[in-house]
Amino acid sequence: MILSALLLASAPVTVTKVEPIPLDKETDRRNGKGQGKDKNGFFIGDQLIAPADIIDARALPQLKGNPIIMLTLTGDGTERLTEATAGNGFSQMIEIRFKGAVLSQLVLGSPIRDNVLTFSVPVTYQKAQSIAAEISQKQPLPESTE
Repeated sequence: MILSALLLASAPVTVTKVEPIPLDKETDRRNGKGQGKDKNGFFIGDQLIAPADIIDARALPQLKGNPIIMLTLTGDGTERLTEATAGNGFSQMIEIRFKGAVLSQLVLGSPIRDNVLTFSVPVTYQKAQSIAAEISQKQPLPESTE
């Protein structure tokens, strides 16, 4: 649990608001980029993040507000995250989508170069746990190796 708290404290992401947005564009599966109607994909902006790019995904309850989903990414996943968040300037808005629905929107001041991404989701803690498991297609790693 202490490790989770430390990782959350170092996360450089600021979440502003969560609002579902209708998506129009098709996904380009050849290069992993695209917007939209891929019902099974997890996207950060236009960048597909595959389950193989995720080491761990878990939901974290919050005392006030919505639960947080925390993803720990592989080296390739971190490169994809950095590319997705590179953007065009200060205060870039980026969507996080899963199964064609917007989970969250982030306002970024700079690209995320860390291998941990946290974002809040407007659902119950139990639903956030389910979403995290679906995104990674595996259960969270144990909190301790003892």
